[in-house]
Amino acid sequence: MSNRPEGCAMTPADLTRRFEAAWNAHDMVAFGRLFHADATFVNRFGTYWRGVEQIVAGHAGIHASVYSDSTLEIDAPDVDPISDDAAILHFWSRLNAGAA
Repeated sequence: MSNRPEGCAMTPADLTRRFEAAWNAHDMVAFGRLFHADATFVNRFGTYWRGVEQIVAGHAGIHASVYSDSTLEIDAPDVDPISDDAAILHFWSRLNAGAA
């Protein structure tokens, strides 16, 4: 039996694993697929982006330069369901920056 809500493409744990994998592969197409069109994102510097296009654009530059050899490790998510098909998801991550 799955912990996945009916019609849900992935669980919160799936989402964090895919986030980590997309980051570590520096795959902005896969990264963008993780977000709803109207998603919001606040980075570690407090920069706020609304919408998947802004989120991907905000990450594409750093993945092509300063974080081009970075890796990310993500802990299990803290999930607060807010309806049958939506939840607030928080997770701790550790960024390992390379020489770039």
